[in-house]
This record gives sequence, C-alpha cells and structure tokens, in this order.
Amino acid sequence: VYPAGTSLTQQPIIIGLNGPEHTNSFGLQNNQATAYRIDAPLRVGGIATIFFPGTSFPFGRSAWSWAPGEGTIEIGLFTGEHRRSNGARDNFAVNAFPTGHFVGIADRYDANDNFVGNSAWVWTPPSAGNPQGVTRRLGLFDALHTSTDGFQRSEIYGWTDSGYAYGVSYRYNGRPNTDLYVGRTVWIYNVNTQQQTVLTFDLSSTNDAIALPLRMTEDGVLTGYYQFYNGNEGLFDPGSGRAAFIWSAQRGFASIDGLLEGGLNGQQLTATGFADVFDTAADVGVLYAVPAGVPYDPTLNNYGWSTAYRLTRAGCDSIDFNNNQVFPEDQDVIDFFNVLAGAPCSAGNTCSDIDFNNNGVFQEDQDVIDFFIVLAGGACS
Repeated sequence: VYPAGTSLTQQPIIIGLNGPEHTNSFGLQNNQATAYRIDAPLRVGGIATIFFPGTSFPFGRSAWSWAPGEGTIEIGLFTGEHRRSNGARDNFAVNAFPTGHFVGIADRYDANDNFVGNSAWVWTPPSAGNPQGVTRRLGLFDALHTSTDGFQRSEIYGWTDSGYAYGVSYRYNGRPNTDLYVGRTVWIYNVNTQQQTVLTFDLSSTNDAIALPLRMTEDGVLTGYYQFYNGNEGLFDPGSGRAAFIWSAQRGFASIDGLLEGGLNGQQLTATGFADVFDTAADVGVLYAVPAGVPYDPTLNNYGWSTAYRLTRAGCDSIDFNNNQVFPEDQDVIDFFNVLAGAPCSAGNTCSDIDFNNNGVFQEDQDVIDFFIVLAGGACS
C-alpha cells in the first residue's frame, strides 16, 4: 500500500500475512488482495498461501484484513471444524462493505480431516474489547442442514453496498451429500443491524424446500425463484412447479404469480420462472415465463421465454389499520399512533405496518398525513 501523497520511489507499506506459516522453504510468500474499500474507512482484505512446514508445498489459504493503525489480522473461521489437525485451512474473503465488514467462505473438515463442505462468515472490524474483530458464522448449520455423511454447505450469492449479504444453506433433510435433490434455504444478513433472516417459502409433505435468490437492489428488494409443492412430496407431482418471488424486510414475501394482474390465467401463462432483474426506481421486473398450454419440466430452468412486467405500488393501506373489520373507528387512529410510537397493536388485533402510503420510507410525516386524508375519504398521495 502507498499512502496518499507519497511517491512510488518511496517504500510501500507491506500488508498481508508473512510469518513462518505463510513462508515456504525457499522464502516465497504469496499474498493477494481479494476485497477492499478505498473509500472511508480504508480497508483491504486478502488471502495468504499456507505452506506445509519446511517445504514448498501449499496446503491452504488464510484470509486477512488490513487497515491503517490495525495492521494485518487473520479473519474468518479458522479453528475447530474449520482447521485440519496439521493446521491446514482455507478461508476466502469475497466482499468488503463500507462499514469495514468482510464476508467470506471457509472449508470444513471432520474428525478424520476429510473435507465436509463449507461455511459462510461475516467479520466485524476491531472494537473496544475485540482487538481482532469478531467473526460470525452465517447461514444454517443445524441437523436439517447437515447431510447424513456430515456435510454442511452455505454459499454467498451476492451483497449490496447498503449492507446486505445473501445466500443459501443446503437443506439435506436426512439425505447424503451426493443426493441430487437436496433443497436450499435462503438466508439474508444485514451487517448494519447484525440480524439474519431465513426464508423458507413452501414445504413439501416430506419437509423439503428449494429456493434460489438471484438479485437484490440497494434498498433491500430480493428476487429469485422457489419450488411450490401444493401439499405434494416431489418435483414431478401434479400441481408442483416453480415460481418467482419478491421479498423485502418491510413487506415480507410475495409470489410474483400472485402479484400478476388477473393471476397466471389473466396473463395467459402456465408458470413463471425466476426474476433475475428488478429495478425499484422504474418498478420493472423481468421474468422467465411459460405461455399457457406449453408443457414444461419443473426440475429445469427451461422456460424459454422472457417477459417484462411493470410492478406498480399498491397505494395506501386500508383505514382499517388494526384489521378488525370495523372502520372507520377511533381504535384505528389509536392503534396507528401506538404502532407509530413502537407500541404493540391492540389486544386481539393484527395491525398493518407504519408505512401507510407504501412508498418504502418510514417513519415519515407523509404516512400520518395520508392516513388522515384517506380516513377523511381523500386520495392517497
């Protein structure tokens, strides 16, 4: 690294891991930068080759972080099940966030040093009391997501500068790793709130689920596709198939099929595939779809057609804010302001969210203004 304002004739700052473990018998060291931020705060992440002691034989990689005043720190998951008995391990940082967090992948090993999958992780920069930072494992790694031969596999599919990382954990459901029909559970992690959200869209009669996240916008709108079973067991059962989905933290999950005006029949479609493009500014999504009457195999992404849809916002919510089927009433106004202040809905009722005008911005004065306008019989903004 060359500090700003210095000449290339001056000595650079050497970063990376360069101790005995990362130096081979000929003195060679190999560090590469894999993820970095040059906007404030400056932080560089990378990998360093690990060499078998006293040889030139590489047998793994360490992930590291460097920042001014901190020096180089090994990061990721590199102890316990993520380290062989001879010290071999493999970590890789794939993205750096503006907050200084890194997300990455680490290999897993069993008690006999056999490779048994990988884990996703997020590393939080050093703070008071945590001079090496803190690493958290992402995804799911319970019994449902562990194969009968000990594999666990979590993959990072993407991220946003606004602080989201998302991916899948393989859902073995009592199967071996070699089974072709293992499922996938979607997870989303927000580095700003340190909260992980798990999405399981539909379950088969045998507790299987398959979903794939494909794209997330900077404001947290995720699109992808999922398998629906309609109470059946397998992919080939009548009534089973795949459908595109859309999700956000504010509004939760919705099937694209259910959002189409008139449903699938109204659009003369048999099924939708995945939504691989969604533009929140233009409210446009692009789907793969099967025209009505055309057969398709739900186990394949063989849709063969691409259809663009303009997705329009729903406008303001109902003035029956507490959804008790009585409106207009004073309790709706009371519940609206209670929920706006962070209090729970009135007993026995389920209140709507505080983004009354569904513009994706909350808390804001316009939600209050629109609530009273609609309550008085006016139109939403």
